[in-house]
Amino acid sequence: MSVRKSLFLSFAQRNGTLLIQFMSSLLIARLLTPHEIGIFSIGSVIVAFSHVVRDFGVANYIVQEKDLTRDRLRSAQAIVWIASLSIATVLAVFADWAGRFYAEPGVTLTMQVLALNFVIIPFGSVTMALLVRNMDFAKTLQINLACCVVQNATAIGLAWAGFGFISLAWGAVASTLLSSVVLLWFRFPGQSWLPGLREWRHVFSAGFKLSSSTFLYDIGQGGPELICGRTLGFEAVAFFSRGFGAASMLLRALVDGIVPVANAYYAKKAREDASIREPYLTAISYLAVVALPAFAMLVLLAKPLILVLYGVQWESAALPMQIMAVGFGCIALANISGAVLVGSGQIGTNLRMNAIFQPLKVAMVFAVSSWGLSWVAWAVALADVGLATYSIAKANEVAGASWGDLTLGLLPAVYVAAGTVLVSFGVLSLIGSVQPSVNLLVGGATAMVTWGALLFALRHPLAGELRALRRSRA
Repeated sequence: MSVRKSLFLSFAQRNGTLLIQFMSSLLIARLLTPHEIGIFSIGSVIVAFSHVVRDFGVANYIVQEKDLTRDRLRSAQAIVWIASLSIATVLAVFADWAGRFYAEPGVTLTMQVLALNFVIIPFGSVTMALLVRNMDFAKTLQINLACCVVQNATAIGLAWAGFGFISLAWGAVASTLLSSVVLLWFRFPGQSWLPGLREWRHVFSAGFKLSSSTFLYDIGQGGPELICGRTLGFEAVAFFSRGFGAASMLLRALVDGIVPVANAYYAKKAREDASIREPYLTAISYLAVVALPAFAMLVLLAKPLILVLYGVQWESAALPMQIMAVGFGCIALANISGAVLVGSGQIGTNLRMNAIFQPLKVAMVFAVSSWGLSWVAWAVALADVGLATYSIAKANEVAGASWGDLTLGLLPAVYVAAGTVLVSFGVLSLIGSVQPSVNLLVGGATAMVTWGALLFALRHPLAGELRALRRSRA
């Protein structure tokens, strides 16, 4: 499958699921209170850490391993089973303590329900990793879209029926069950049903570095919510989570379709000992000219966006979202550099990066958490900027690119972002303070027109790609 087709299918999958989740979040925000969503957020964040450990990086290992033998695949399956069942047991026991720690039995119930996922996931996780390794994104598109529909339909239906915060947990379990059943159907010819341990040391060694890096990343993602839940309360967690979630939704729309393809592509290039300099610089240049203007506009339109999407009860989520958008703009670019590091086998470098910046983020959040949500958001944003800078510097070394090469690709994106925001701000200033929906519509439309005009005026390479795409469909 070609890279362009893989990107198209991956974008269709990621943004299709994102659209479904977005529409679902609008309904959930009106069916559940901030306090209820805060309860689920705390329980799900704790469980999210366990998801990293449950496969010890086996999925990423399968994608990037040059010599993936039958014994190594069976050992990977064994590690997934052992880790998943062990974690399910630990979570079931630990859930009661977590509920007492937060003085909220709902946290216990959330963790117990979500622990069921760990019993189900091993039936399909290795097959999914093999589909990604083979860049078979047509099948992953079908699986993930179907699971997303089931998850959100279940959650909304249960919330509508009055089941409260636990509706979200049962939606996740329904999705996992469907995914595992479908992946049994998509198993590869000759794929062993029985796990093995002959190559467990090799698989565990490589996977441990990958899972440690992901675990540290998840600590940086979920740690601020856990700290806020203890120091600022469940409503503060909900506002932080809503602002963080809205900003990360934009991030996911931009990069989630790219990252799986980029990981598989750079891993393939590494197996072939081919140069990745030009593909790396092109990818980061194209992403920057979309991501930087998008996050700049998110800062400008944060308040009307929150009011239109979630209602006036969520207005306090706007400021944290504006602040964190600064870091998310940098993290968007770091997704390309991270794919270069993982795909080219620089697992140790990726681990060191996360070992430095993710604990630093949590420490910064802890230090300022009693001062309010804005300070927490700034701590998160500054740590993300530092991590992105480090990641790009290391990817430059691997790809054989300099900061000068990178700057040539990023400067046009900065010009486009600045021009888009200035024109949009000017138009919004002219119409004055009106309904949030009007501000959002006018600001968004102005930004899109200005972005397109600047893209073609500056003759950015992405403009040429868009022209070619238009001609191919004519």
